[in-house]
Amino acid sequence: RVRLVERRALTPAVAHLAFERADGAPFAFEAGQWLNLVIPTPGGAEPTLRRAYSVASAPDGTPRFELAVTRVENGPGSTFLHTAALGTEIDAVGPQGFFTRPLDKATPALFVGTGTGLTPLRSMMHSAARAGSTVPVWLVFGVREEGDILYRTELEALTAAHPPMRVFFTLSRAA
Repeated sequence: RVRLVERRALTPAVAHLAFERADGAPFAFEAGQWLNLVIPTPGGAEPTLRRAYSVASAPDGTPRFELAVTRVENGPGSTFLHTAALGTEIDAVGPQGFFTRPLDKATPALFVGTGTGLTPLRSMMHSAARAGSTVPVWLVFGVREEGDILYRTELEALTAAHPPMRVFFTLSRAA
């Protein structure tokens, strides 16, 4: 079980969500992994549905993890997550996945992502920074418009504080 403990808008369509394990145990995962959230569907054909989300935060030994979720019009999973009250508990399954970058074997990396595809890359960048890695990581992050850039201030501060990291934003519909 996990509990929703924070929600804030990153853009009009994307919310940053923080969850904590309800039992208080550390949420153990590798940067880049994902999990399934089990979403209740009152009155739906199925009692629950599963939706996969990449973890956006770096492993830190706490019960907490973060996600970035795009609200999909009429999407039952994203609508639930964008409107659930703080304190709501749901089930999570995972972590899962092999899209990871173990720091003991890390080589220079060029990350390319768009939209919420940034989340596993954000996790890996924070993990590398926290570990004091000096291996270069460059991120090219593409979105439509400037207002769609997720975590912009954070990424600029992260790369300024950790010179082996750089970030480049690219827009398909620039002003």
